[in-house]
Amino acid sequence: MTLREVNAAQGISARRMFSWVALIVSGLFALGIGLIAADQQQVLLSTTRMQEQTLPTIMAKQRLARNLEQLRVAGDDVFDAPSDVARQQALFMTELIAAHPSIQDDPHANALAKQTKRFFAQDLPPGTLTSDTLTKHRGQWQRLSKQLGLLIDDMFNDSIHLASQELSAVTAIQTWVRYKLVVILPLFIGIVLFLLWSAHALLVKPLQRMDQLLGEIDAVDAMPLMPSSPLREITAVQAALRALHELLQHKEQTRQTLERMAEHDDLTGLLNRRKFMEQAAVELNRDHRNHRPVSVAMADIDFFKSINDTFGHTGGDQVLKAFADILKKDLRESDLVGRIGGEEFAFVLPETGPEAAKQLMERIRSTVQANPMVLTDGGRVQATISIGVADAANSALAVALRHADTALYSAKALGRNRVEVHQA
Repeated sequence: MTLREVNAAQGISARRMFSWVALIVSGLFALGIGLIAADQQQVLLSTTRMQEQTLPTIMAKQRLARNLEQLRVAGDDVFDAPSDVARQQALFMTELIAAHPSIQDDPHANALAKQTKRFFAQDLPPGTLTSDTLTKHRGQWQRLSKQLGLLIDDMFNDSIHLASQELSAVTAIQTWVRYKLVVILPLFIGIVLFLLWSAHALLVKPLQRMDQLLGEIDAVDAMPLMPSSPLREITAVQAALRALHELLQHKEQTRQTLERMAEHDDLTGLLNRRKFMEQAAVELNRDHRNHRPVSVAMADIDFFKSINDTFGHTGGDQVLKAFADILKKDLRESDLVGRIGGEEFAFVLPETGPEAAKQLMERIRSTVQANPMVLTDGGRVQATISIGVADAANSALAVALRHADTALYSAKALGRNRVEVHQA
């Protein structure tokens, strides 16, 4: 499956998801702002109503209460005036105040004002204002003055009630706004924190993990498991990382195959001549440097041309592979062996003197002799080998191999199927 197919088949698009999230958050934010704005509009309307209606009404009632108080004071002055002139002036003030427009506009105040005017006009006519008359009618005036006082108190109470009612309405709206803010602000803070956590969990953390994997990805190690993501883009990048890992593994396998082909013989799987000579030189240098014993050997399959002539090249190849299998099984891990010619094989035997090397090679020779090689077509080949061994502890590689080759020719000259050690 291609990355495009993976991207289309799995998860949701990050763009679509965050677009929906942004739309929902914007809607919630707009709703919260709208609710608060509506409450602020109510506060504004209440303030406007207070300025345009309530305050003028309160001022009118205060003004009416003040005029009624002046009317009551003027009536008291009629009874308490020290002279007739002062009394006449007080009567004039009662008539003047009773005719004030604020009193005329209020039904209750207008009724009391008319009653006051009638009291002073009929019960206390200007020509009869004697001490006895005033004393006689003082109680009646006190009852009328009390009614004026009660009406004044009502005006003040109404003013206070109106002001309190408007302030209570504004306070209730402000309290409701505060409650909304207490709910909305934590809600938005929670949404923001959730969005930050989601962005970290869905984007930042996977990207950090993939960045770490890019630095640690290795063709040899297995690809670490990556948690699945609901986002298509993250899934696509994870798929790309897996594809990259597979490509690296394939590249490493190809490299190893090419390296093995460049260093090993295609038929037997043993080291080829170039690689054997390279590793043999390194091994001899190490043994010389450490003054350790080391031997080399040369082996050749006897009458190999006859085997090819009898069983064909395919049969000869099978004999070579069978011999290589015996070498892989019987040689030590530290020993080096390589196919350096058609049926010629070379050995480097570290930590081994000539006599011990001869014993090792003798064991291999005996194994080959004791185990006829079975071909794929059912034929059997009784092959033998000749081996030459040489001490390489104090010799260069080329010299030691030449000595081993000389010993190999000696083994063939002495009848083949034997191991000979080069004599210095």
